Amino acid sequence: MPQNRTDIKAAARECLRGRMLRSFVVCLIPMLPSLLMMFFPRMPDALYFIVLEDAASGMVLALTLSPTLTCLSLLLNALVAGPMTVRQAGYFLQLNRDAEHVPSPLSVCDCFGPGYWRLVAATLPSTLILLLIQYLPMLLAVVIPGMAEPVDASDVQMLRLHMPAIVPLVIALVGFYGALRLLMVPYIMAENSGVGVREVLKRSLTMTRGRVLELAVLQFSFFGWLMAVAVTSGIAAVYVLPYYSAVTAGYYLAFTAWRPAPEPLYKQHDEA
Repeated sequence: MPQNRTDIKAAARECLRGRMLRSFVVCLIPMLPSLLMMFFPRMPDALYFIVLEDAASGMVLALTLSPTLTCLSLLLNALVAGPMTVRQAGYFLQLNRDAEHVPSPLSVCDCFGPGYWRLVAATLPSTLILLLIQYLPMLLAVVIPGMAEPVDASDVQMLRLHMPAIVPLVIALVGFYGALRLLMVPYIMAENSGVGVREVLKRSLTMTRGRVLELAVLQFSFFGWLMAVAVTSGIAAVYVLPYYSAVTAGYYLAFTAWRPAPEPLYKQHDEA
């Protein structure tokens, strides 16, 4: 079993050879609820927050918060996308172990059966963390007096934020840390159908203890690939999403193979 970032990534690329398109479909299906949300019409309760305004260039960055869409997004991700990610994790674990005998891409839909609510409960914390990162700064601005002021706008409700930059930064860092600690939950669920939800969460926290920095390095190592997705209007995602998922599954297998926890992988091979 590969035991450093260079070898794990090389093994992932080898496993994906000739299987990239079907692996992309496996990644795409759980993302469909979020993609569908992009086509919803503007809600009457939508609030527009100016979070960045540059007078010199005239650039304005505005984010939207709609309680209706936020609740709908939470439900879709918790009840649909979350359970599917467990089956997605199982696919990429099998891909790493035996690429010749992977299940069908549609196997990610097998989550809607026995044990479904257990999958929902186990993946819900990760879903809440993502929403926390996205919306908590704006929610704080609405609740705390003086953090937002109305802006004249013809057809929308717009507020200008007066929030110290450190607040959303701290929220993002705390959320990022929590997401890394729970990163292994889908893989643990995929391999331990009879384990309780609390035990699954405990195992993920135990498995990632002392490895948060290593996992953060892994996330940032894909920054260039994410830029490629943006530059190509999403076309590069056909390669990047399966590659990232296969590498993360490889990390899980490396973590479970080592007893006790090894030195951080990035200290061993930093050239990947």
